[in-house]
Amino acid sequence: MPRLSPLDSLPVCEKRKLLYWALVEHYRQWICYDGIVFEQIREENKLSRKNLRQIARRYEVGRGITGATDKQKKNGQDPHADWLASELNSISQGWPDTLKARAEKCAEIAECAKTNGHSKYLPASAITKLIWFIQPDGWTMFDNLAALGLRSRNTGNSVIRMKAFYKELAERKFSNHACSLNRTIQNTDFSDLYGERIIDKFLMILGASVEWRENLIQENEIFLSLIPESLKNNIHKLAKDISDCHADSLLKKEPESS
Repeated sequence: MPRLSPLDSLPVCEKRKLLYWALVEHYRQWICYDGIVFEQIREENKLSRKNLRQIARRYEVGRGITGATDKQKKNGQDPHADWLASELNSISQGWPDTLKARAEKCAEIAECAKTNGHSKYLPASAITKLIWFIQPDGWTMFDNLAALGLRSRNTGNSVIRMKAFYKELAERKFSNHACSLNRTIQNTDFSDLYGERIIDKFLMILGASVEWRENLIQENEIFLSLIPESLKNNIHKLAKDISDCHADSLLKKEPESS
């Protein structure tokens, strides 16, 4: 009998707790970093070299993108970041509709980046993260923590694991759940948040070690204690509404028909 994934073996009460903190963590990161970069990209209507490097550092995937030489830096050049930014910006013209096709597109860019020396490795995780800032709707980021939260096993190189991650998300109706979360967020003071990223944070927290998870929750408890009481109450209400309404069914795997 195959092992249950961490998601499927999680008690409902724990799912509600983690989904609650996933919303708080998304909000905290949104106002501290993600939302700022997101708005910069939207204002410029493209992903710039500067934003690309910022996101790569923030999400600890910078080593997957070849750096500029000292001479290039002196001349204000960063050809590898420029190439990747150009490739990602062009996605807006032909971004596929399905998670599977999108994962294939990410794999294509990652493999091209490695083949042509723009990366020392297959930068699959970096590509999925950078793309989210350009095409956030119906998309989420791939990384080891989220994958560990979703799947019982993760084997192969980064591209293989990335494709398996999105295949699993598609089977679990990720897009439908993200839309449902977004409907809950609409008409609140937090309508600029993304259900897609709440799911991302939820899987990330689930896939992390117990110590890492407890540290993140503690940081968010302190964060809530530092903000105005009215804002804290509004965040708490939305996080509880999302937890109560969505945790039970979130990414639930449908039983196979006989």
